[in-house]
Amino acid sequence: EIGDFLEEEYLDTLYLTRLKVLPSPVSEELLKKVMEYHKAHVGLTPEDAEYSLLDTVRKVDLYGIRLHPARSFYKDAVDFYFDSRVECKHFWKKCIEHHTHLLQVGQSARPLGSGPGIKLCRRDASF
Repeated sequence: EIGDFLEEEYLDTLYLTRLKVLPSPVSEELLKKVMEYHKAHVGLTPEDAEYSLLDTVRKVDLYGIRLHPARSFYKDAVDFYFDSRVECKHFWKKCIEHHTHLLQVGQSARPLGSGPGIKLCRRDASF
């Protein structure tokens, strides 16, 4: 977004607060750390910068994991909230697969979805 670090333009950490990419409130210590990293990555092409970012975030524990708020499992209902229909459908399919797996634990091994009354998905199902 802001390109290479320019000593004459970025005299302090004020330029970072205008970006609104860091969580607030942000400590001055964090801003100085980000400024140091910005200085260290001078001369990268946009593609190299993107690759460096992806390489860093792939090492973060919960990167790519989307947590969904839910009410207590001890009540009658659990609510899940999704941003799109596709996310909801994917979650529903994973729940069905998990439930089917649990039903088969302890039974004789047979192919998934091959028992009486077990159908994972119908062609005419509406999601």
